[in-house]
Amino acid sequence: MVNNKACSQALDRKPGNMTTSVKSDGLTTPFSPQSGRRPSDHARTAMHLMKEHKIEPYPDHFRIWYTYSSGANKNLNRTIDILLSNRREISHTVCENLYSEFFVGQEESAQMAGITLKIKGKLQDMVAGLKKAGLDTSQFNTVLEGAGQALQDTPETQPELISIIDLLMQATRQMKEHNEKLDKQLHSSIEQVSDLHNKIEEIRTVSITDMLTGVGNRRYFDEHLVEFARDSMETGEPLSLLFLDIDKFKIFNDTWGHALGDQVLRLFAGVMLRAVGNKGACSRYGGEEFAVLLPKQEIGSATKIAEEIRRAIASREVVNRSNGQKVGLITVSVGVAQYELGESLTKLVERADACLYAAKQGGRNRVFSENEMPQPACKH
Repeated sequence: MVNNKACSQALDRKPGNMTTSVKSDGLTTPFSPQSGRRPSDHARTAMHLMKEHKIEPYPDHFRIWYTYSSGANKNLNRTIDILLSNRREISHTVCENLYSEFFVGQEESAQMAGITLKIKGKLQDMVAGLKKAGLDTSQFNTVLEGAGQALQDTPETQPELISIIDLLMQATRQMKEHNEKLDKQLHSSIEQVSDLHNKIEEIRTVSITDMLTGVGNRRYFDEHLVEFARDSMETGEPLSLLFLDIDKFKIFNDTWGHALGDQVLRLFAGVMLRAVGNKGACSRYGGEEFAVLLPKQEIGSATKIAEEIRRAIASREVVNRSNGQKVGLITVSVGVAQYELGESLTKLVERADACLYAAKQGGRNRVFSENEMPQPACKH
């Protein structure tokens, strides 16, 4: 599995800005995106690259490779080049991670910028309305003062008095109508600003949610890890981390296809959510690897939760929904580690990952906690 962490490690190993070119046997030699090429040229190159690497022709995948062909995103090109130079498979999972890293954030920023402009416009409208209300109030006060002065001069005729009263009634009606209009305008503006606020919340939710499984994404995990570790430092309460990886998932995907593989990922996410409940935060760490943060849970209780997930998923037989065919059981391996107050979060992640690796090496379909790991190998 290749995820953002793997890409970052590759970037650390391979400085520079090497690119690759298309050959009949794949991308193996330097390739520099040509400026001045037509969009249709980039589109043809993108389709060729996807065919060479046996990448499904999904819109998100096409966007990745079109951008790569155009050279519009140097960081994207550099990451892909490093993966290729290390002979890493450009799998469905890799494409998901590339899209999440290089495109989801851009879309969120563009949406937020648009909403910000709308909010600024609404605030300007509200300020303008309030300023106009102040001007109209000033005019109304002028009318009142004039009428008061006229009454002090004691009108000599009934028509003069009626004229003053009519003037006051007209000014009052106008002020009332204006206030009602202003009230409607302000109410409308408040509703629209509230709608924009809800839109921001929706964008925020999308930005931290894995769209395939409905659990949190890598960004969600990173944010909650920092938050929970800070809480643990402040309260002294424990924090545990589970890393879970579906066993032999690549073989399953190659055998049954990505559609059924996606069904398995959703099935696993649902089982995990039900087992964890409100005791923790579940996320998809990348590909077939998931993570569960368990605040206020020491390693013993965290291991029990991990076992519950493992048993639950092992008891679920996978059925192809498209034809009802039974395709067998799936299993999961789990690594469990507990946060040590004051340690770097990288250390916690490394220990949980090491325990997951030990579970895999120990035969898969098992839970392995850091308490089982030899002290020097699992502790920092």
